[in-house]
Amino acid sequence: MATLTPKDLLGLSQDDQMAVMNMVKDGEMTLDQAIAKVKAKTKARETTIAKKAYENIVLGMFSRKKDDKEKTEKPKKEDKKKKDAAPAAGGAGAAAEDDQVGGRRQRNKAMKKNRGRLLLTLTVQKASVFSVLVLGVKEGRDLAATRKDDSADPYVKMYIVPDPSKETKRKTQVRKNTLNPMFSENFSWEIRTGTDLESHRLHVSVWDNKTLGRNEFMGGMSFSLAEIFDDEVPMSGWFKLLDKQKAELQYVPFRAPRGAVPAPPGGKPATPAAASPSPAATPTLKKDEKKDSKTLVKQVSKLALGPVNAESFNFTKVLGQGSFGKVLLAEKKGSEDVFAIKVLQKEAVIEDDDVGCTMTERRVLALGSGCPFLTGLFATFQTPDRLFFVMEFVNGGDLMFHIQKEKKFALNVVQFYTAEICLGLMFLHNNGVIYRDLKLDNVMLDGDGHIKIADFGMCKEKMWGASTTTTFCGTPGYLAPEIIQELPYSAAVDWWSLGVLVYEMLVGDSPFSGDDEEELFESIQNKEITFPAGVDPSAQSLILGFLSREPAKRLGVGKTGDANIKGHAMFSALNWDKIEKRELPPPYKPVVKGKKEVNNFDSEFTSEDPKLSPPDQESVAEIDQNLFKGFSFVNPQWGAAAGAASGVETVVNELKQFAWYRPDLARDECVKALKGKTIGTFYVRESASQPGCYAITMQRDGSPWHGLITPSTTADGATLYKLFVKQKFNSLPELVEYYCDHPVTTDSQGKKLKLARPEAGGD
Repeated sequence: MATLTPKDLLGLSQDDQMAVMNMVKDGEMTLDQAIAKVKAKTKARETTIAKKAYENIVLGMFSRKKDDKEKTEKPKKEDKKKKDAAPAAGGAGAAAEDDQVGGRRQRNKAMKKNRGRLLLTLTVQKASVFSVLVLGVKEGRDLAATRKDDSADPYVKMYIVPDPSKETKRKTQVRKNTLNPMFSENFSWEIRTGTDLESHRLHVSVWDNKTLGRNEFMGGMSFSLAEIFDDEVPMSGWFKLLDKQKAELQYVPFRAPRGAVPAPPGGKPATPAAASPSPAATPTLKKDEKKDSKTLVKQVSKLALGPVNAESFNFTKVLGQGSFGKVLLAEKKGSEDVFAIKVLQKEAVIEDDDVGCTMTERRVLALGSGCPFLTGLFATFQTPDRLFFVMEFVNGGDLMFHIQKEKKFALNVVQFYTAEICLGLMFLHNNGVIYRDLKLDNVMLDGDGHIKIADFGMCKEKMWGASTTTTFCGTPGYLAPEIIQELPYSAAVDWWSLGVLVYEMLVGDSPFSGDDEEELFESIQNKEITFPAGVDPSAQSLILGFLSREPAKRLGVGKTGDANIKGHAMFSALNWDKIEKRELPPPYKPVVKGKKEVNNFDSEFTSEDPKLSPPDQESVAEIDQNLFKGFSFVNPQWGAAAGAASGVETVVNELKQFAWYRPDLARDECVKALKGKTIGTFYVRESASQPGCYAITMQRDGSPWHGLITPSTTADGATLYKLFVKQKFNSLPELVEYYCDHPVTTDSQGKKLKLARPEAGGD
C-alpha cells in the first residue's frame, strides 16, 4: 500500500483522512483516486461557501434591486407555466425531458438516488434467559449531502420496533462536516428468550444534525431480529442507505464497483477471479421443426450458428448507442445471416450495479422466443471485457423513428399497434415479468410491419400475483404515479406507460409536460388529461382507462384485466385470435431495401464506425468474471419452446395453476372455507394488511393457523420468499412443496403438522 503523507491529506478533516486510508486498504481505489474523490466534494463545498460569502458582503448593496427584479419576473414565470400546461392545437407541449439530438428525441432514464453506505457489525451473545444483541456502527462512506454547501453533520440513530416505551433508542455522536464519518461505536440491547423475533425489527438510520430547524433524514435500513439471530445468515459488512419507505422494511448489502469487494472488519479485500468466459453450446435443429414464414426464423440458415464468439461475426453498422454500449448489425461469417448484436462493457455494467439487470435481460430475451411480439434471442456470449446478445435483426425501425416522420398515426394504425403491444405485455405479465420501460423507442417494426418489443434491461422477474417492487426506474415521461411516489408497485405500471404511448401515437405529443423533471412529475401526478379536437372517443376512453392514477382501477389490472382490454370499444373491429397468430395484415409496411439495409435507423448512428475498441487489459484484470457466470447461452431452437438447454422455460403464471392459490379470498372467508376440511388443508392469498406479501391459512384441530410469507431482495436483484427465517425459496410453489415435507406448525398436543398436498386430500 502507498505511504500516506501529511501533504497528501492536507486540508481534509480527520474523518475524511480515515476514509481515504480505508478506501485504499479495502482495495476500492488507488491512493490518488481516493484523495481526489474526497477532495472533489471538499473543494465544491469550499467554493460554495466562498461564493455565498462574496455575495453577502460585496453584493449586499444590490439585494433590494435583486428582490425587485424577482418580484417582476415571478409572474412571468407563472404565466409561462400556465401557457405550457394549456393544450395546444396539436396537443400538449412536448415533454421537457426530451433533448433534441440530431433531430431525434432522446429521453433520459430516471435514476434512483445514491445515498451512500454504512459499515456495520451485527452479533448476538445468546444465553438462557435473555440474549444480547450488539450493533457496531463503524463508518459511513459517500453519504449524500443535504445542504447547499455539499456538507452534513451526520449521526446514526437506531431502535427496535415495536417499542411503545421508546426504551430501545440509541444514537452515535455527531460527526462534524463530513460525508465519510468515522463512528466506531457499539450499542447493545437485551432480548428476552421467547420474544417473537419475526415481528421485531432493528431500524438503523443516518441523520444530518441541523443547528436550526429539524434534523434531515439521509438514509437508512432495517433488519428482522429473526435474521440477525440466525447463525447461518452473516449480518456484518457494508449496507446501502435506502430512502425512508424502503428503510422501513428492508436492507440491501453493498457491492463495491469493478469487482473489488470491501473487506469485512478485520479482513482482506477479495481478489478478482481470472477471466474465464463460459463456452457456448452448439444448437441442433429438429428435422420436423415447423418454420413460420411470418417470423424471422427465415433470417437464419438452418440455425447453423455453430460456435459463437466475437470472431464469428463481421460488424457492419451501428444501429444504436447509449451509456450501456452499442447495438451493431452483424453478419455471420460464411453465411448470409444477419443479426442485431447488443454489446455491453462489463466494467460499465459492474460500476452501474447492473449485473442482476443484465442477467435478467438475458433470461427475458430467451423467454421472448415464445411470443411473436417480443424480440427474440439466438445466443449470448462473452469475452473478458464485454457481453454480447445475438438477437434477431428487426429491420423496420422503431416507432419513434416513424412518428417523427409521420407526426402522428391514423386511428387504424394505432389500434393495430396497441393490440399487438398488449399481447406482448400480457405474455410477459403471465410469465411473472414486469417490463417497466415501454416507450416509442423500445417498440420496433419488423419487415412486414408487425410489432416487436425490444430492450428488456429494466424488467423485473418473479412478479406473480400480489408481488410488488419499489425500484425507482424507467423513463421520466412514462413513469406511473406510484413509481414517482416511491410506493410499492406491480405490473399495473406497464399499462400506465402504454396509455402515454397510445396518446403519443394518436396526438404526436406527450400528455404530460414540464420545464424540468420536478414539474414533469407534478404534471404526471396531478394534471387533467385533455385531448385535441378530433381524437376518437373510444381511443380517449382507452387512454383514460390506462392512465387511471389508482393502480387497482387501471385498465388491464386484476383477474379480468386481459379480458377488459380485449373487450374495449377501441378494439371492437379486431379479431384477437387472428392478431395473436399474426394473420391480420399490418396497416403499414416499412420500406425495407434489403435484409442487410439500415434505412429505417437513424443516420446519426448508422454513420458511425462499427468497430469495437481494444480492451484496457489493466481494467479487465480487475473484473470479477464470476459475476457473469451462466451468461453464455445458445437458444436450442427458434420457436415457442425455447430454453430447455439453458434452464429458461416459457411457463404460465405459476400461481394461477395451483388450486391452493386464492388471491382474492378474505381472511374470514378463508376460515369458513377450511371448516370441515382435512387437517393440513391450506390456502395462500394476497395479504390485505401487508402489500406485496402473501397470507397462508392452514386447517388445524379446532382453530386455523395463519402465517405470513414475505419477499426479500438479494444484492444481485433476485427475489426470495420465506415463511420462516432459515428457509428461503425462489418461488411460492417451492416454499409450499418444502412445507408439505417439513413441519409448518403444531396442534394443541404439540404434534408437528405439515401442509397437505391437494392430491392427498388437501383441497
